[in-house]
Amino acid sequence: MADIDIMNDDLSLLLRNRDYQKALEMLREWESKDEFDPETLSGELLLAISRTYYFGKRYEKSREYLYVFENNYPQMCLDIEYIEQKDKLLILEDKADQVIKLLFTAINKNKNENEKYWLILYLGKAYFWNGEYREANRHFRKCHTYYLEAGDDHMLGLTLYMMGYLAFQRNMLDQAESYFEEALSSFKKVKRAKQMGNCYNLLGIIKYRTGNYEESKKYLDLARSKYQFCSSINNVLNCRIAGARVEMFRGDYDLSEGILKETYREAGGLNYRRAQALSAEFLGEICCRRERYGEAEQWLTEALELAERTAPRGDVAAEVFRRLGDVQIELGKLTEAEATLSEAEKLCNHLDDKYELGSVFRARAVLAIRRGDPETARSWIDESVILHRTINERFELGCTYMK
Repeated sequence: MADIDIMNDDLSLLLRNRDYQKALEMLREWESKDEFDPETLSGELLLAISRTYYFGKRYEKSREYLYVFENNYPQMCLDIEYIEQKDKLLILEDKADQVIKLLFTAINKNKNENEKYWLILYLGKAYFWNGEYREANRHFRKCHTYYLEAGDDHMLGLTLYMMGYLAFQRNMLDQAESYFEEALSSFKKVKRAKQMGNCYNLLGIIKYRTGNYEESKKYLDLARSKYQFCSSINNVLNCRIAGARVEMFRGDYDLSEGILKETYREAGGLNYRRAQALSAEFLGEICCRRERYGEAEQWLTEALELAERTAPRGDVAAEVFRRLGDVQIELGKLTEAEATLSEAEKLCNHLDDKYELGSVFRARAVLAIRRGDPETARSWIDESVILHRTINERFELGCTYMK
């Protein structure tokens, strides 16, 4: 029992320091011992091991230990620590609806105010990942009022960040920028480096989406430095991917392609599928811009497979379907392109993604032109222009005018 206590203390320390590699090495050493039996471990230690494997991208192992916890400690399955870990794994499996049910059950139990509003925030996030943006916004606003009055800068920052992310997903970029700046101010007060990095990263993406490339690079550099400080390798990759996009928008396709091939390989080695899917998607975009359509189709097909294994109804899948539709049109695969663009439109409507939906309308216009129907093409172009003007999207609007 003393050895188990030591393991628990050592593992907890490594997790606090985000040293997941050493934590995984320690676990492998312990699991190799004959006397190691997960069934004899405490609930706290089982959750710590599940978290370790989760952060190490060993998701099946994370689920295994959480399953042992659920069997051995059913009375603890409404505790905050369990819900947080279960939430992460269910979201990864695109099962936000199950998270919603779990959180509603937990909220209806007797919880103190801090636990109750923590659950409400996570419920808002579950609605967000499920594409139910109005419900997400309602829960985030409840939390905003509570944490503002409570003076809890960390939780206020998390709430403002999610409100910003929600506005970002709905292409309300001015509002998103304001929320991220407020969240950044809260995180600075409590010195949360990773959360500061998250804000800088999305501010950088907003800047390149609105054509402010120098400001974008500044924010992305700040984000990268924060992520490096707290050894958040996955997020460093995300910054590099965003930086590659900036270089592409500035016309340096060689540099952008080189960065993305590096991030694709590195993300694959880390089993970080979202970053790998994004790298493949943007490599497909560059190949398309260079009129290497066969290669573009290969990259985008790879990106779609990766996206559908992580979040089949998510934003990455919506983007990839649209880009794949563009490429199929150029390859003369018009029937396939129509089906692909229909899938993209469904996902855009599900996610209320006006940015991507405007680009789908533009692709439909090109498809109509290739079929010899200029009147229908004009209608789609008009819809695309209106949508991109509404959300102040300059780059995609410019692409639409060029068509």
